[in-house]
Amino acid sequence: MGLWLLQECQKQWERSGYAVDYDALLAEMDGVPPFSAVIDPDDPSFLAPADMPATINVSLVERGQAPLQSPAAFARCILESLVLRYREVFQQIGTLTGVQIARVHVLGGGARNARLNQWLADALGLPIIAGPYEATALGNALMQLVGLGDLHSLSEVRAVARNLPTQLFSPRASHAAAWHKAVQDYSKLADA
Repeated sequence: MGLWLLQECQKQWERSGYAVDYDALLAEMDGVPPFSAVIDPDDPSFLAPADMPATINVSLVERGQAPLQSPAAFARCILESLVLRYREVFQQIGTLTGVQIARVHVLGGGARNARLNQWLADALGLPIIAGPYEATALGNALMQLVGLGDLHSLSEVRAVARNLPTQLFSPRASHAAAWHKAVQDYSKLADA
């Protein structure tokens, strides 16, 4: 699951007459205490609910957490929960493959969310390379260039892709302890 959770919340708020600008919403998250609510973003109840904020609150209450009120609280809950789940999956991949991953590349729309990428760098303790933003469209365009004969090999495609703008997010040591504790709390939630 990904930022679709937040997009579905925004749609519900709009239907309720409370349109929330995405950038303003992310800025308002600073007023919400960190890790005050976490969910399992991969819970099947989040796949296609009629009312995402209400479904999130049901999940929180079922796990002994207080329901959320403000859009900023929902946004913080969703983003922190996604990072915690991404970290869990990242560690599972490392365990299953035996490969130590040195950095993570974030592609597509999530690459635009600086806060999400910084939190992911902090939670993983690894650099995050965000971008390109429109990876699917870019891949399609590059394959069209191959079809037209303008690019001739996979190495040429990769060379073009490497020159696209990206942003580097480095882990901040000062945030590691908070994420470590959140990971422990999140694993207890998964066991419940």
